[in-house]
Amino acid sequence: MLDITLHVLLASLFTVGIRWTQTRVDYDVMAVGATNYIAAGVLGVVMLAVSGAWCLEWSWPAVVTGGALGSSYFVAFFLLLGTLRLRGAAIAGALSRLAVTIPIGLAVLAWNERPSVAQWVGIGVSAAAVLLMNAPQRESNETRSWRGTLILSLFFLFVGASFASQEVFAHTATPDHLPVFLAAGFLMASLGSVGLLIQRRVIPSWRELGAGVLIGACNALQVVFLLRTLERLPAFLTFAISSAGGLLVTAAMAVGMLGERLAPRRAGGIALAAAALVLLQAR
Repeated sequence: MLDITLHVLLASLFTVGIRWTQTRVDYDVMAVGATNYIAAGVLGVVMLAVSGAWCLEWSWPAVVTGGALGSSYFVAFFLLLGTLRLRGAAIAGALSRLAVTIPIGLAVLAWNERPSVAQWVGIGVSAAAVLLMNAPQRESNETRSWRGTLILSLFFLFVGASFASQEVFAHTATPDHLPVFLAAGFLMASLGSVGLLIQRRVIPSWRELGAGVLIGACNALQVVFLLRTLERLPAFLTFAISSAGGLLVTAAMAVGMLGERLAPRRAGGIALAAAALVLLQAR
């Protein structure tokens, strides 16, 4: 359980860390986000070199699924910024955790896994939770617009795609190729980040570099601990625990560290999500 606990803590710190920099006027969140992926890419290459996995016969499943992970992460980051601005860290964390329904669906279709009745109920309740958290309120015009709903929906889908790429890796490659997977994934994201900095002609400040490196380390290591858990536990149980734990930890951090307040409808959505994720663990 240590691996999944560390994964939940690090993934929650990533979301809350990005939100914290977004609320600070002395930080450029785009620069911090780009540095995060560059730092994660460097860490992935270092892990590849230290592990000696580069000497192994290259595994195309690891490279392809890693590339899919990096692409999904890079796009999801920009959608995360919009989600954080529209709904805050607690709801962003809830949506990202509910995206576990995508790899669960993949497991049913591709690997013939069969959820129990309780798990099917959990999938339905989770869909209701997503709709509740997406429901428009009397906030800003942008929040009520179709663009706001589109941003939240795409964020949900791309986070789910990143989870799915990790599940596909776990089913098609060997644990020895984990460093290859990480290096391919975060190098893909870091290339896009370098291009973004060049396009915007931005040089991160020392504070932005420091924040980006810390957030990037959390980002890379949470993937490592999730994949280590997938080696020991079934995908259903792994993603369900990750989601339920991350949902509660991120919400607690958002309220306790960032001072966020949850509207009753959003709090109800999180409560539904927590119930759904408990059902997803049932057999």
